[in-house]
Amino acid sequence: MTISESPGENSVTGVVAEHQALQGLTRLVTQASQRERLTIEEPYTGDPIGAIPLCGEADVELAVEQALEAQGAWAERSPVERASVLKRFRKLVLDRQTTLLDIIQLETGKARQTAFEEVQVVTMTAGYYSH
Repeated sequence: MTISESPGENSVTGVVAEHQALQGLTRLVTQASQRERLTIEEPYTGDPIGAIPLCGEADVELAVEQALEAQGAWAERSPVERASVLKRFRKLVLDRQTTLLDIIQLETGKARQTAFEEVQVVTMTAGYYSH
């Protein structure tokens, strides 16, 4: 998948609705049960690029419950362990930044530089809190 710099130049090349990265992200959405799906369209062409579940109140409640459980486990980790997790997360984001940039551009129509800034904020924040 490649995204060109300007929206007028066939901005999405070789992208299909079943793109693996997008499918992987939608599988991470917390759902209390199967939901109707909303088709997401590429902003410049209107072409479908994927679908996300339409979540409701029960899904939010489940996500909050799971987050509270995860926070308890996180609190039990030592500062060194937490720093290690954040360092690894930062490295994973940097290793996959091309894919992340493509996805940000694909779903929002943003310029590559703006997408890059978003990714860099994540890596800088993770780096800051890992020290």
